[in-house]
Amino acid sequence: MLVTSSRKPSARTRSLCKLLSRFIVGRCIPRGKMGMQELLEFEEGGSLIVIGEYHGNPGELSFYDEAGKLLFSLRFTDWYSKELDSYWFSDIEPRLTGQGDIVDSFESFFPFFKGRKR
Repeated sequence: MLVTSSRKPSARTRSLCKLLSRFIVGRCIPRGKMGMQELLEFEEGGSLIVIGEYHGNPGELSFYDEAGKLLFSLRFTDWYSKELDSYWFSDIEPRLTGQGDIVDSFESFFPFFKGRKR
């Protein structure tokens, strides 16, 4: 699975790209001027996550299948803990809760979520 960013990412977006690729055991590449077709060719038929920005901060995850079809997109605001001085929680196990199409889509992207529904 390939994780990439918008064309001109901020430092925070590049950091999130690297962290997310480690979390899902994927690859992170700088997008540069690559279009969608070039990204899909680079991944050679695998899935793709594009991290978009909102006012210079990471703000959207778009999930594409191997054909380049947008499966779903999540908008979010980033969160930083001053107490922990961190964006990343390595001691928290990933968990997916819920039922429905969105959960099924997450499970197709992240195999370690299998069997974790509640």
